[in-house]
Amino acid sequence: MKYKENIFHYPTPDDATGFLLYKTYMLWQRAIRRRLQPMGLTHTQFVIMANCYRLQGTQGVVTQIDIARLAQMDTMMISNVIRKLEGKGLVQREAHRTDTRAKTVALTEEGVTVLKRAVREVEEFDRAYFAKLEDSRRFNRELLRLMADTDTTEQQR
Repeated sequence: MKYKENIFHYPTPDDATGFLLYKTYMLWQRAIRRRLQPMGLTHTQFVIMANCYRLQGTQGVVTQIDIARLAQMDTMMISNVIRKLEGKGLVQREAHRTDTRAKTVALTEEGVTVLKRAVREVEEFDRAYFAKLEDSRRFNRELLRLMADTDTTEQQR
């Protein structure tokens, strides 16, 4: 059946910024997935490990909530993914010394080794992929501005 009523504001899908962002993200993520697959990592696992490593470097003790805040991910999802990473021997969890509800998370030596290789792959791809932009620093600033605006809007709801 062919629809007669045009329900879209944009004349074509390529005029819709959100749809373009979605398609670009899907292409980028597919390429990242291919690079991480040989290391046995999903993109989400990589992001969690990378953020854990960063936080360990700046604050030492890291909790699952710290990672969730930095990555803007759901804490239950973080917990499930960390459990899988723990099963692979890439991270270890322990009870927090002062907060009985929290668990600390740390990369194992094997986790650091895998992460170093993954970071090289991802950053090499990112540099090549985003080199196509006229001004990637400006693009980053604009993305940060969108996220800040979204955070404010979502908090008001």
